[in-house]
Amino acid sequence: MSPECAGGVQVSTAADVYSFGVVLLETFIRRKPTDNIFKDGLNIARFAEINFPDRVLEIVDPQMLQELYPGQETPEAVEVKGARCLICALNIGLCCTMPSPSERMSMQEVATKLHGIRDAYLRGN
Repeated sequence: MSPECAGGVQVSTAADVYSFGVVLLETFIRRKPTDNIFKDGLNIARFAEINFPDRVLEIVDPQMLQELYPGQETPEAVEVKGARCLICALNIGLCCTMPSPSERMSMQEVATKLHGIRDAYLRGN
């Protein structure tokens, strides 16, 4: 739930953006917002932020890494290419979960950035 909804403010599209960001982070990190590690003020967005960008490969679902980057590439190539794509995707999740609704991306911007990540990956950049 977005911070403003938790505070009793009326639901808005910015709250939907926040929720999308949480789902995006859940997908890549493979942890639910209700996971036992999220307590004492730590939530999934803060967890991602703390580990961003230097330890992204440590928090991302290892099974996802194996599925995204089949064995035809060297581990070094996977790490560089994978880290670049994952950092970009997690950054979108973090931008969507900014505490202030006015700081969050629009869904149009999110879609454009996600398409850009996909296209860059497919081109091999």
